[in-house]
Amino acid sequence: MKSTLFAIATMILAIGCRTSGANDHNKKDTRTIEADIKFDSDSAYAYVERQVAMGPRVPGTPANIECSRYILSELTRHGADSVREQKGKMTAYTGDVLPIINIMGCFNPGARKRILLLAHYDTRPWADQDINRDNHSTPIPGANDGASGVGVLLEIARQLSDHTPPIGVDMLFVDAEDYGQASGFYNHDESWCLGTQYWAAHMPYAQDSLPSYAILLDMVGGIDAKFHREYFSVQEAPNVVDKVWGIA
Repeated sequence: MKSTLFAIATMILAIGCRTSGANDHNKKDTRTIEADIKFDSDSAYAYVERQVAMGPRVPGTPANIECSRYILSELTRHGADSVREQKGKMTAYTGDVLPIINIMGCFNPGARKRILLLAHYDTRPWADQDINRDNHSTPIPGANDGASGVGVLLEIARQLSDHTPPIGVDMLFVDAEDYGQASGFYNHDESWCLGTQYWAAHMPYAQDSLPSYAILLDMVGGIDAKFHREYFSVQEAPNVVDKVWGIA
């Protein structure tokens, strides 16, 4: 996990400082990118550990609220120029009405060129994919699925507090990502990412201030993780995918 977190965060920071076009992935690029900022993997681990210690962060639970407040305080502590909460309600496929708390921190808000980095901080209420059926009704701790992406973003925020980025960097932490219907997954896409759906319907951007692109970090802390080009990203944003994988 340590090497994975380092590689991804260095890659993102390099993207933020890079203004050239997408790499041609058919050509071998032998350049080595030296990041000005040294990502601290121990610090990212500490952010993950702190979240897991709260317990499962299921929407509407005390642990979820504690985590949202923790993220708010860390963004403020690390000097985000603005930090805001977006609260709402969404109805899950189970009929449960979930309170949504999305959190957004902005660095260098005056910059016209912006990128958006995001992760979800909630955890799935049921371990329904566990090989042990006795665990199917228990919530997951979410060290990888939730906390790892948040840990990377908070470490990047900590680094940005000492290194003002040349572009605008927005960080979005969304809620109620993992409350969806797992059976027949691809037939129930709309049951997932409820916090993201709410944010997309109430985006705090004017048409002329939209970020150039966004990078989502989800489950980036798996053991011996391998990161492949994601299908929908390749279809909808091939230049961004080429840029990310070219730098990686």
